Amino acid sequence: MTSFPCDTKPTVARNVYCKAAPSFVPVRSCPPLPGLKLLFLASEECPRDELGFHDAFDQLLAEGVISEYRAISFYQFAARFGWHVLWRHVLDSARRLQPDVIYFQNVLRGDIPDETLKDLRRLPGNPVLLLSTGDAFGVVWGCKIPECFLQLARVMDITF
Repeated sequence: MTSFPCDTKPTVARNVYCKAAPSFVPVRSCPPLPGLKLLFLASEECPRDELGFHDAFDQLLAEGVISEYRAISFYQFAARFGWHVLWRHVLDSARRLQPDVIYFQNVLRGDIPDETLKDLRRLPGNPVLLLSTGDAFGVVWGCKIPECFLQLARVMDITF
């Protein structure tokens, strides 16, 4: 496999791959981010349903790229305890961990209190807030973007 020079050992989890190349070619790697703590809110009904995310974060942790990683299976938690308890748990977890990044993955249903949205912006350490979805929305796809996703997107630093 041909690769471009980089300052870290190429791995699947830490590289962007060019799919147009005859074989997968690492084109950029992520340098270690010592001390970075990540809180991952996974859209899963059961813990580790989103195995690809967990595997990637576990690998980054094992390689020392990040220093701490915690996950909350938010659909499972909300089904068991309710949405208001979930958001209190998310805020409490964030206050305890004091993450540098909070990653909300595919939040497409649920009730988000306005106060929770404000509290996310007031967390200690001012973590970077990320929100993503892999789902297609719009007129062409015949479905609207869910309101809870839009609510969160309004307070996120990055939405993709």
